[in-house]
Amino acid sequence: VKLLGVHFISSEAFLANAYVLAVLLFLALLLQRTFLQASYYVAIETGIKLRGAIQTKIYNKIMRLCTSNMSMGDMTTAQICSLVARDTNHLMWFFFLCPNL
Repeated sequence: VKLLGVHFISSEAFLANAYVLAVLLFLALLLQRTFLQASYYVAIETGIKLRGAIQTKIYNKIMRLCTSNMSMGDMTTAQICSLVARDTNHLMWFFFLCPNL
C-alpha cells in the first residue's frame, strides 16, 4: 500500500514473515519466563518469612513452658523443637511449590 509517497506493508504480509514470527515468539517466551520467575521469587520469599515468623512464635512459647511440665510428658524440649522445625519447613516448601498449582 502506498500512502503519501510512503510504502506500507499489510499486517498479513508482516505476520507471514517467519523471522518476525520467530522474534515475536521469543519475546513472548521471554516475557512469560520473567513473570514466572517473579512469581517464584515472591512465593519463596513469603514462605521463608512465614517459616521464620511461625518458628519464632513457637520457640518463644516452648521456652516459656515450665520445665516441670515438660518432664511429665514423653517428649523433651529438643524433640519438640525438632518437630517444630520439620513442620515449619514443610509449610515453607508448600509455599515454594504453590506457583506450580
